[in-house]
Amino acid sequence: NLARTYRMYLDNIVNLNVEHQGLVKVDAGEAPTILGIRLYIYTELYLRLANNLELNLPAQEGKDQAYSTQQLMSLLLKQIRTIADTIINDRLSMCFITLPPEILQVRAKGIIARISHMQQGEEYVIRSGYEGTPSGHCIYVSLHKLQDNQVLARVDNRWLLANRIDAKVHDKTPWCVVQPGNPIKQIKSYCVGVFTLPKDQKVLRDYITGVMAAVCVGMDAVSALSCVYGKKLSRSIKDVSKAQTYVASWPYHSIQKDADNCTLSSHNMVVSVQCGNNVFEWLKNHELRAIPSLTTLSSSSTGPRPKRTQAGGSANINYTHEELMKQLQICLGATWDDVYNGIAVEQALVNKVGIYTRQNGASFRSHQEGCTMFKLKFASAEELQQFAAYYNQHYPGLITEAPVYVADGMTSVIMDTAVLYRDVAPQLGVANATRISRIANSNSSNPSKTAPKDQCYLM
Repeated sequence: NLARTYRMYLDNIVNLNVEHQGLVKVDAGEAPTILGIRLYIYTELYLRLANNLELNLPAQEGKDQAYSTQQLMSLLLKQIRTIADTIINDRLSMCFITLPPEILQVRAKGIIARISHMQQGEEYVIRSGYEGTPSGHCIYVSLHKLQDNQVLARVDNRWLLANRIDAKVHDKTPWCVVQPGNPIKQIKSYCVGVFTLPKDQKVLRDYITGVMAAVCVGMDAVSALSCVYGKKLSRSIKDVSKAQTYVASWPYHSIQKDADNCTLSSHNMVVSVQCGNNVFEWLKNHELRAIPSLTTLSSSSTGPRPKRTQAGGSANINYTHEELMKQLQICLGATWDDVYNGIAVEQALVNKVGIYTRQNGASFRSHQEGCTMFKLKFASAEELQQFAAYYNQHYPGLITEAPVYVADGMTSVIMDTAVLYRDVAPQLGVANATRISRIANSNSSNPSKTAPKDQCYLM
């Protein structure tokens, strides 16, 4: 469930009481999609700033003065580039079972060339970690330009396994501390070392190659972490005294108790170091506003959920059909045309249940007050029974009337608009919508063909 997972990630950003809250865990194949959600939100916010539509700006760190629009746009642009680079690198990695060492070397040289042209304070971020059973772990390695000839390597990682190399080097002061009055250990990013160019260029190239190879070559966890944490680097490179002030400024986060949901948990460390906690909190609040339905899912959210009527709907809440379509567009990551004229919504509803009958010709429209009527296609009465049973069990009150199967035609399914808007729409999933649109618009004539399973190589 991508929507609930993303909302959970937002709770993990700064102050965490119960890690993961016992909700849901992200599947490995959804990691790029989760980053894609953040990319979309950050890009939308960047455009709002560019058009002077965002007036609530955060205060600068340690000052009463607010950030300027241009300063925030600059910070956001860095995040947008970082996420885009990460997704591109992930997709490239998926083109190979294992990436040949020669390709990794070429990529490492290219990264160093890019860093050499960056301004002081800019970073290049690599998503690393390792694969494993039952899951791998996502870690980010940030290469920070200190001065014209110095590059600091930082490991952004919020979970450590006892007695393993990551814990042996990272689970120490000042990287991990116990703060008074807080039962949860606090962790900050780990400084691997400082490389001086061009003297350490070959060493830096080999380090970057190892960071990428950790996931692209399928190393075991210990070997991968040895590369990430620079086990073989010299003491002179590991001497972080040259960057002591910068390292001391990194914020602490609550340490994770397991490796689940690490894609954004570790990425949150990247954002907080690059932007500071004030901007970090501001971005979190914007994310909550961008996907308003997610705000009701947190166990720490204030205020009660809307009361339900006996039929299962939300009392005193009536969403217009246009509001519903806009919500579905946002949650599915679809275009307005896909929602208004296409079948992205209809296909997503049936696919969520495990039904892949193509919904060509399906539609939905406002029915009566508080209700929406869908015209859906089912290959058999058993499919309709499966569909109704799933939604009746997981979303009580969504289907307001028992649907009657229509063979070789469209079956009418009447749904409570408020439940559809608030509870169902956020959980249909961006990745699912993208795949559904592709499948639904294909020319295949086999209505019972199941959707292909997404392959994934990195947690």
